[in-house]
Parts: sequence; C-alpha cells; structure tokens
Amino acid sequence: MTLAPLALVREGAAQLAQAGCETPQLDAEVLVAHALGTDRTGLRRLSSDPLEEKDEAAVRGLLARRAHREPVAQIVGYRWFRNIQVSVDSRVLTPRPETELLVEWALGLPANARVADIGTGSGAIALSLADERPDLQITATDVDAGALSVASENAVRLGLDITFVQGDLLDAVDSELDALISNPPYIRDSELAGLAPEVVDHEPHLALTAGPDGLEVVQRLVEQAALRKIPRIVWRQELKMSNDPKMLTADDAATFERCMSVGGVAVFPADTVYGLACEPEDKEAVRRLYALKGRVPDKPAAVMFFDVSLALEAVYELGPKTREALGRLFPGPVTALVPNPAGRFPLACAGSPHTLGLRVPELTGPLEALGGVRWPVLQSSANASGGPDPRTAQAVPEGIRDGCDLILDAGELPGTPSTVVDLSAYEDGGDWTIVRDGAMDWDELARRLGSGG
Repeated sequence: MTLAPLALVREGAAQLAQAGCETPQLDAEVLVAHALGTDRTGLRRLSSDPLEEKDEAAVRGLLARRAHREPVAQIVGYRWFRNIQVSVDSRVLTPRPETELLVEWALGLPANARVADIGTGSGAIALSLADERPDLQITATDVDAGALSVASENAVRLGLDITFVQGDLLDAVDSELDALISNPPYIRDSELAGLAPEVVDHEPHLALTAGPDGLEVVQRLVEQAALRKIPRIVWRQELKMSNDPKMLTADDAATFERCMSVGGVAVFPADTVYGLACEPEDKEAVRRLYALKGRVPDKPAAVMFFDVSLALEAVYELGPKTREALGRLFPGPVTALVPNPAGRFPLACAGSPHTLGLRVPELTGPLEALGGVRWPVLQSSANASGGPDPRTAQAVPEGIRDGCDLILDAGELPGTPSTVVDLSAYEDGGDWTIVRDGAMDWDELARRLGSGG
C-alpha cells in the first residue's frame, strides 16, 4: 500500500537523517513537494489519501538520490538566488546565500558602469545584476566551457543581456572596466577531501580549490586588476548596519531578512530584550551565534516567528489542543515548549530533540515593521552566557556587537526576558507549567490558558 504525502515526508526525513544529511526534514519536504508539483506550503494542503504508485515511486527516487548526498538543488535542477531562479547541475557550484552580498555591493555602482563577473559559474551574480540593474554593461567570464554553457542558458531563459567570454580571469576581457566582482575558489587543496560529500562528489573541484593556501586565484586576480587600474574589487563583504534608535522601517525588516538568508548573525529588538538571531537551519551561523555568547552548543534555543500563522504552519503536525493554546499565547512575551515529533529545527533543539521552543513576539510601536519578516530565526538573548539581558542595543556586549553582521536599534526595551511555558504534555491532558518566570506573569497565563502550574 502506498503512503500519503506527509507520511512520505516523515519516512523520507528519517531516511535522510540516517544518511547524514544536515537538514533532513527540510530536504524531505522540498523533494516530496517537487515530485508532486507543488511547494512546501502547498504540501500541507494536499490530500491525506495514499498516492498513486507512480507518484510514490517518483518521490522515492528523489529521496534515494538525496540519500546518496546529491545536493537538493541539483536534484530539482534549480536554486533561487535573490529574485531569479538559476538552473544548476554538476558543472557549476550551487549558488550560496552569502554570495548575494556581492550583488548587494554592486547595486551601488554608478549608472552604466562596465562590470566583469570573473569565474561566473552558473551566472548567478551577473544574472542578478542584469535583472536588478539593467543599465550595467556586464561581461561574465569562466575558464570552464561547461560552466559558461550553464550561465548562458540561464541568461537566455531569463531574457537577460550579458556578454559571456571563456578564459582565465581577466585574460578573457579586453574591454575597459569600471569594476570587477568575483567569488573565486578559496579552499586549500589539502582541505578538499574533508568537505561534505555534496561538495566533493557533486561540484566541480576547479571552482573550489586554489592551491596550498587557498589564495592562488585571489592573488592572481588582484595582481591583474592592479595592472589594469581597476579601482573596485570585492569577493566578500560583511553586511553591517547600525540605526539610531527609531521606529524600524520596512527597509530595516528587509535587511534583517536578507541577513538571515545569507547566513548572517544579527542583534535585533524583540518585545522584551535585545536578542541574537540567525537562520535556524544554517549550522555555521548557529555555531557563530553560540560562540559569540560563549554558550555551549548542547543548550537549546528558541525558534522565533514574526507571524502567528507562520509559526502554526511550521508545526502543522501538533494536535488541536496544543495549536489552540499557541493561538492564545501568541503573539506575546512567552516562549512555548511543544512536542517535536517531526524533529524540526534540530540545531535549535540541541540536546532535547523531541521538544521545540517557539516564540512569536508582540510587535507594536517601533517594532511593528518586523511583522513583515517571513523568515524564522533561531534566537537567544544578546548577552554573554549568564550575563544580564540587554535592554538597549548599546548594552549588548561589545564583543557580540563587533562579531555580528547586522545591528537593529529600536531604542529601550522592557528588559525582562520571555516567560518559558512547557506545553509538551498539554495535548495528552497534562497541564501547562512555567519553566522560567518572565515578562508574562502567572495571572496572564491563567487568563489565556486556564489554571496551570
């Protein structure tokens, strides 16, 4: 007998976890949705009836490829990069979120600037620039003919005007330039074997390694650019912003979202204290956040959503009683501990994989614009482990501020952290209990949930 879509997701996530995939639940949802012609949101609206045999076979085929550590982007054939869908295969690197920072920088170039994207790969950088800045005169180069074929096919499909040239670095460009952009290989040759199978077995090594110290390509590019008097070179730029205390804007919210999408760590205001935030599925970003706090990685954190409906959609497998309780608690200064049978957000759960902390802040006054953020974040107070919770951005320890990619300052906050409420037994008739006293007192909890402990 065949399985229903969500049952296949659960089975697939277990299969991918056993295979060593870092985000098994996310990968399973993406692949099942792709095989059935929908997206992750649409997946939850599909019938609970068993699939036809051909549809289940298609799903299992994709899951088997992922279990052999083929990258998800190569399996589905594309990756979203900023506003465009970029086709990818084994001839090119899958565009990384942090590469979007290069596009952010280049958007500030003067009108009609002549730009070269060196080592274009899939063409993601050049394509995004052509999409968002059609006035720019863009040349994209790559030493590999296969990569150029992928990039040029993407340009044709998207209807974007880019000149493609095959050759080594600037040797391929004979025209004058105002700026060059490059995301060159930077991995030491000796480090390649230790990388994930998705990289070692499925991405072109030519685009990854750069000699014994990883700097061979960068050094040659810098030397060539200096000889040609090209004043602007960038291969990575951190995203950092510090606002004067004020009402946050939609632009602030968009920048916060962008910071999360490229693996950044941000200081941000919630409805209680200033916190740290990062993408909850990004292992390196989570490691950075914990390191900034000096906190051991086996201590769980919470996942914050900025909209109640998004939080409830993310844990759609919870029972009706628990979901109703969350609807009464959120938004508000409370963190709810709920069962996590699907193993969601494992990096936030740390040593407690079967319990998930959820948070939806009440965004009023200067924080209202954050209600437009659609990106969930792993969040923790922006303090050194065991230190006081900061009421202002200036009270965040200097070492944390310096190590973050973004700082949003919305003035002074109440300074009392959220109350932590345990709902893990609520569905089965158990009562709620307070794990940590905080901004929502017992009387308010009782008003929202009834009597408890």
